[in-house]
Amino acid sequence: MYDERFCRMWEFYLASSEASFRFHDLVVYQVQLTKHLETLPITRDYMLEGENRLAVHYPKLHRSRSKSSH
Repeated sequence: MYDERFCRMWEFYLASSEASFRFHDLVVYQVQLTKHLETLPITRDYMLEGENRLAVHYPKLHRSRSKSSH
């Protein structure tokens, strides 16, 4: 489906992204675009709830993020 060069570049991209997240405090922002404002919830509380659910499974990661944000 994809040639060897593409696969090597993709693997390099994934490895460098992982390293950036782990060691260089890379941050990803999420932007939500919609044609109609009522499509989105009024607040982003659902995002915090999801993050808290993940914190149960990854407490070490959650703890390090909260310390660096203060």
